[in-house]
Amino acid sequence: MGRIAWKWPLTVAFAIVLFTLFTIDTYFAANRLTANSPLFVQALAWTHWGKSATILVPTACLLIASSLVAWRRLRPRTQLLLLNQTAMSAYLLLSVLLSGLVVNLLKQMIGRARPSLYPELGAYHLDPWTLHTRFASFPSGHSSVAGAAAMGLALLFPALRVPALILALWLATTRVFVGSHFMSDVFAGLMIGAWFAYALAIVCASHGLLFDVSQAILPTPKKTFHIVPAGMRAEWRGMRRRYFGRSGRPVESVRVPLPS
Repeated sequence: MGRIAWKWPLTVAFAIVLFTLFTIDTYFAANRLTANSPLFVQALAWTHWGKSATILVPTACLLIASSLVAWRRLRPRTQLLLLNQTAMSAYLLLSVLLSGLVVNLLKQMIGRARPSLYPELGAYHLDPWTLHTRFASFPSGHSSVAGAAAMGLALLFPALRVPALILALWLATTRVFVGSHFMSDVFAGLMIGAWFAYALAIVCASHGLLFDVSQAILPTPKKTFHIVPAGMRAEWRGMRRRYFGRSGRPVESVRVPLPS
């Protein structure tokens, strides 16, 4: 079983949060976007995708559906396919759920005032255990969902690492643009979510599920991890070779001169 690293992630997270806390937070709080700003409108349209229900609802539905399947009647290959789908759903659900529970506990323990209270209380006012949403700014719950989902998908599907990172950063920063969080809240939430997804991947690997930790620093998907049938995978590979070639780049058509 691979060891779950926590010292260096904690150090990096602490450094980033401290930097944003004393350099960027006050700038965004003092220069909040207006409701008619194009960036505010776009952020408001996207920010709701960072809610935990975005991940919890579909993964829970998949788990319920898999529990209703008569597994013994399936062929071994189909059983493996369904096992991968079920394990993936449980992994993503637990990553988001556990990180969300920790984030919500930290919110109440810290009690940081929201940016909307910046003119009266400033950027560093703390009022722990008030149990009021106005004092639940740090860390960001939406950002923890984005971080957990992005890390989970990046580990399961390495080809999605860059798109997952970009989408997670965008969804997280929308919380700043709509005035719900400071930038340090966002980075803290992102890193908490990402760490839980990473740690759970190590746990899954120790039980022979989804991941392998013997060949790389980060967990990698097992060779047996597939969530679509072999026929569909073969057809997809054929389409890629037909249109992009083996290099992955679009194939240019070659004009053959006709004999005169």
